[in-house]
Amino acid sequence: MLSPAALVASFVAATALLVSDSVHAAPLAVDADGCRSSTTTVSSSVAAVSTAAYLASTSTASLAAASSGTYTAVLSSVSTATYAGTATASSTASVSACAATTASAVPIASSITPEYLSFTGSTGVNYVATTQAGARYSVEFDCTSAAPLGSSPALLTVIAAPSNCSTDISSMLASFAAEDDVWTTDFLANTLLWPNACGTAWLTEAASALKTLGHSSIYSLSSASVESATALSVSTSDSLSIASGPFVYVPSATEAKLRLAPVYRVYADPYYAFTTGLFPRGVAVANLSEQLYVQAAVGTPDGEAMSAVGVPVPSRLYFVGKASAALPLAGLRLAMKDIYDVAGVRTGCGNRAYYALYSAPTASSFVVERLLAAGAVLVGKTKTSQFANGESPTADWVDQLCPFNPRGEGYQSPSSSSSGSAASMAAYDWLDFAVGSDTGGSIRGPAGVQGLFGIRPSQDAVSLDGVMPLAASMDTSGYFARTPELFRLIGEALYANSTVVSSTGSEQDQATTLLVPYDLWSSYYNSSGAFISTTAAGLAFNSFITSLASHLGATIDRTSFASKWTSAALSNSTLSSYLNVTYPVIIGKYQYDNLATPFISDYKNKTGGLTPFIDPVPLVRWAWAVAQGETVYEDNLSRKQVFSDFLSNTVFPASSTQCSSSLLLYVQSSGSTSYRNAYLSTPSIPSGFSAGRIANLGQVPEVVVPISQVTYNSTISAGSVEGLPVAISILARKGCDLALLKLVEDLKASGIVTSVKTGAAAF
Repeated sequence: MLSPAALVASFVAATALLVSDSVHAAPLAVDADGCRSSTTTVSSSVAAVSTAAYLASTSTASLAAASSGTYTAVLSSVSTATYAGTATASSTASVSACAATTASAVPIASSITPEYLSFTGSTGVNYVATTQAGARYSVEFDCTSAAPLGSSPALLTVIAAPSNCSTDISSMLASFAAEDDVWTTDFLANTLLWPNACGTAWLTEAASALKTLGHSSIYSLSSASVESATALSVSTSDSLSIASGPFVYVPSATEAKLRLAPVYRVYADPYYAFTTGLFPRGVAVANLSEQLYVQAAVGTPDGEAMSAVGVPVPSRLYFVGKASAALPLAGLRLAMKDIYDVAGVRTGCGNRAYYALYSAPTASSFVVERLLAAGAVLVGKTKTSQFANGESPTADWVDQLCPFNPRGEGYQSPSSSSSGSAASMAAYDWLDFAVGSDTGGSIRGPAGVQGLFGIRPSQDAVSLDGVMPLAASMDTSGYFARTPELFRLIGEALYANSTVVSSTGSEQDQATTLLVPYDLWSSYYNSSGAFISTTAAGLAFNSFITSLASHLGATIDRTSFASKWTSAALSNSTLSSYLNVTYPVIIGKYQYDNLATPFISDYKNKTGGLTPFIDPVPLVRWAWAVAQGETVYEDNLSRKQVFSDFLSNTVFPASSTQCSSSLLLYVQSSGSTSYRNAYLSTPSIPSGFSAGRIANLGQVPEVVVPISQVTYNSTISAGSVEGLPVAISILARKGCDLALLKLVEDLKASGIVTSVKTGAAAF
């Protein structure tokens, strides 16, 4: 067990963990990273702190703050050696404890009452605890007097009796360590036992077991006195269910409360996927769209990353047993692309001027609210290429550093625009899923090259209120996952009650035709359908298609996609000609009218006529599309609708027994290299028609399925052989999203696909 002195040495207090709108008194003055200032205005409630003895004993602490001044030590660097030897709690309040024994405490200057406390564990891991009364995941009891465990904060573990009333404490602690990346033995400095429905007998045996294991600071959250445990006189019902897990005891000299603050582990972001980590701010609210969040201006463990962004994640133990039909995503950690509004946090959309200009929204987007209501835990926002336009990492990303794709040697393009969401999922096993968006491939491209399960849903599958627009007629909200089971679970929660997505699609008969058009597979099959490839990727594709056909009992139709269009006689033009500029016309004109024009106007009004900086890619696209004129824009909207009808009537015809009678397959990623240090051509419009345009122009759902990986000789790490993912796309009739997700899960059960790993290799 960690000694009190060692705990003292590891604990660091920080009051300036909030980056709120008050930081941006001059809205356009952002710092070099374009995301947030590292200097926070401190309110008078936490300013003017007198901690002379405390500061005198620390060589590098910076906790002093003047009223209305600035507090620049976002994470105070405390000399742990001197702090451990001499620092003491500085409270002068007279309090009486409910307990006969004071907890093994980790003192800070107790005249400081911040919303957050940060500390470092014995292994160098950084933590943050949210200490405000009523904070989300906190536990609070009425007590007979103030400061029931003493006047200093203390680390502790709550051990709640399991449903079977087992007192095998050793196994319980082992399961904590195995199941949770936040809890460590540091939190065994103090233990609080909660009997749930198991009664005094459980308390007695559990306390005895802890004592046998060498623990002494043992408390029971019960009125009953038991040997080896000090009873805390708290007012609560013995039937109340409390989660096990790590907490920080928060003392109060004025309130008769036992307050336990939830603990977050702070992870580094070495792949630069995040714009910021997030905390729930203030008191938990019932209306989750109004739950405020705050940017987590916390550092990361030394040596883990050049990036200063830290991502705080709560203990998984808080959510054990919480999953239900109402909360299917209970405790799953979520990252959101930085085009989705999150209450209390500015939306940047990949542009520094945009971030600095607009204040934080007061309500979260519908998608965020829907996922939080399903039990997900929002931990951060991820980078997007600017205004969700497709950009390459070498020269296009000007306002931000492009996230790093962890696959291979780590210097391949992550694709765009949901680059950060995909990179975070491919890199970090502590993250469960990440939401992006897809207008022209922004989920599908990153999922393919980073070896993830990804979905572009049917058009209008879920409301995009509170989301930055690219083109309303093609914008969708999708996500990334690493396991087929979770891939399906998220979709069932996100697209629930959709007026577009069929709720019974997954229960209907499966498709009986696989469309593998030879013109979309020309590198692998000839016009007769013969397999002609000798590459590892080709062999993987052919094996998957064969297995999928066998699994479904489906026939394979290799008729060219172009000939299906010609046979439909919808135009005298070839498909490639008919839809050549449809995508760039629609996205460029729509975004210019609905985002660029008001943004530029607002910026000029704020700055006296200055023009905001905008990356080259969106500028080129906007200028070209606007020059085409309104008539061309309307004509291409009509062409898009004609193509959508073609898919519904010809490619994915309706069936009374099947949600989608056919599935269309094409290559999403063949494992080819795309080095992020290679300079490409200057920005141009994304013209032309390809398989990747079918879903967004035709409004149908598409899933990306990683199936294998191929090796290559890296030019970055000379002489090394690396691996890159191979992925296939599967499309279905509009509304059959859940049927596709169930199919992917079924394919895993049949051994045709597997979950993917984080890191350099997906498999």
